[in-house]
Amino acid sequence: MPVHKIILLPVLSIGLMVSAREAKAGIVDLGVVSGSIQVNGTITGVPSGFVETFSVYALVFGGPNLNLVINGQTVSEILSEDLGAQDNGTLGFNFPDLGLAGTSVANGNLLDPNNLSLVPLVPVQLKWTLTSFAGTPGFCPPNCVGTQTSNLSVLDPAGLVTAMSNAGILLPPPPGAFTDIAPLSESLTTTLNLGTMAGTTYYAEAANTNWQASANFIPASVPEPASWSLIALGAAAMARLRRRLWGRPGTTRAAGLGTA
Repeated sequence: MPVHKIILLPVLSIGLMVSAREAKAGIVDLGVVSGSIQVNGTITGVPSGFVETFSVYALVFGGPNLNLVINGQTVSEILSEDLGAQDNGTLGFNFPDLGLAGTSVANGNLLDPNNLSLVPLVPVQLKWTLTSFAGTPGFCPPNCVGTQTSNLSVLDPAGLVTAMSNAGILLPPPPGAFTDIAPLSESLTTTLNLGTMAGTTYYAEAANTNWQASANFIPASVPEPASWSLIALGAAAMARLRRRLWGRPGTTRAAGLGTA
């Protein structure tokens, strides 16, 4: 089995070509053939003090050269050997304040296989299907596995929680609002040596982006009482004080004055 070398290079350009190109005699660069994404998400500020967390991973192969054979293996087979099997998108979540932990899978490719050369790699909006859970779900039991969300972005933690709650997967959140914080990303391009055949060495690139997505929960504030209710409360308090000082209406007994 041929050995494929992986070389890490920083991202210098977002204009990498996907089609094969020859840099010089004996070397062929197939361009970007793989894209992967990792999203780490946190939600803070829920009253109990727990931190809600989730993570997302996807690995997608793309480009016109996946079926090119090098030393008896297709480019797709070489990529699976070097990088692992393709994963359309897997979501793992642990939301203790909302009653549930579990996993879901993307209904489609989280990354567009025809658009892997532009970094940072941005996940597309997809529906997600619940595949396992532990804890107390919302209103989806007894058949929670298989429950689908509406389209959501994994870079939008507030929208993710809302979509899962609306689908009955999560318990309703406490009164308040989830507010997203602008996500941060870091990208890296990996150069792959796919092997040498008939004096020609084939290279390709794998693009990767790591995202940090965060949100903060803001509890609902207690509404201030209306002015008319303050007046009513004051009048009631004065009436109670008057009864303590002067006795009940219709009696001859007053506070501090007894009958012989």
